[in-house]
Amino acid sequence: MTAAVAVRRRAGTLPAGFFLLLVAISAVTPDLFTPYDPYATVPAEKLLAPSAAHVFGTDELGRDQFTRVLYGATHTIGITAAAVGLALIAGLVVGVLSGLTGGWPDIVVMRAVDVLVSLPRLLLALLIVTAFGFGAVPTTVAVAAGIFPGLARVARAETLKIRTLPYVEAARAGGASWLRSAVRHVLPHSWAPVLALALLDAGTAILVISTMSFLGLGPPPPAAEWGGLIAQGRDHLVAAPWLTLLPGVFVGLVLLSLDHLVRSLGRDVP
Repeated sequence: MTAAVAVRRRAGTLPAGFFLLLVAISAVTPDLFTPYDPYATVPAEKLLAPSAAHVFGTDELGRDQFTRVLYGATHTIGITAAAVGLALIAGLVVGVLSGLTGGWPDIVVMRAVDVLVSLPRLLLALLIVTAFGFGAVPTTVAVAAGIFPGLARVARAETLKIRTLPYVEAARAGGASWLRSAVRHVLPHSWAPVLALALLDAGTAILVISTMSFLGLGPPPPAAEWGGLIAQGRDHLVAAPWLTLLPGVFVGLVLLSLDHLVRSLGRDVP
């Protein structure tokens, strides 16, 4: 079964993929989907309910909430992509080298990884950001630190299976170094499960980034960020519940679509 056929046969996969594609495009060029300025205030139009002109309504300063959600994707999706990429590279390198090396280096590295796995990802991210300050780089490192341990463990498990295969042992017997064996033989056959887990962890990364912004550890106002937008609407839950509800629903749809798409591909595509 090809990837295209497998995707079509799972209900909801195409809508989920299309929705995620639109979100990704809006993260790069949000002005394609809205004519409004996310930071331009219009006091005369404050706290307007959702309508054809303002799909998500307007906030307390008259700013179009849908526009701010789209522009918020730039921050959240950008940091998520950077964090997942960093964690993927680190996880593959550490997991493959640890599995190939074995012995006490493998034990020391994996015990350190187990310690990181035992820490809640949000708590670990908060500790790192608190220690090194706010901003895009510390947030990226903080989120990647929570994703990395799981990827390293999967990469090591795959390496332990692959290192005993005949072609790897033949390469070692022929004089290939551990590094050459890792790059030429182990890595090309161990990255797929790690990549699948990294894509699943992208949803967790989005949730952690949004939660940090919700707690006030993201970009300061008036920056548009998903968690920050949800937090800003708390002061108007009675008069304008859409300020919190609609951005929250949007983030939830992103997470559900990403989870559904990745799990569908992983289940149906050999």
